[in-house]
Amino acid sequence: MIEVSKGVAKATYPIDKLAAIAVQLAGGGYTVAQTAKAMEIQSELQAGKTVKAKGYTVKIIRSEEHTSELQSPMYL
Repeated sequence: MIEVSKGVAKATYPIDKLAAIAVQLAGGGYTVAQTAKAMEIQSELQAGKTVKAKGYTVKIIRSEEHTSELQSPMYL
């Protein structure tokens, strides 16, 4: 899931919206510079970083189900 917040307001989106969110944070257009910025934002989010842009704070959050799977002895 992707968590987007601005001030006290928060929203979550499915991970398949990552590219669209990155494009909006990069300026919403498709110029070479905006596309490069969107790719940079997407890479940072996939690396687990929190991104701040245009007044928004965006991060990828793991669901509890996914986290518990990773902690399962089967996955260690």
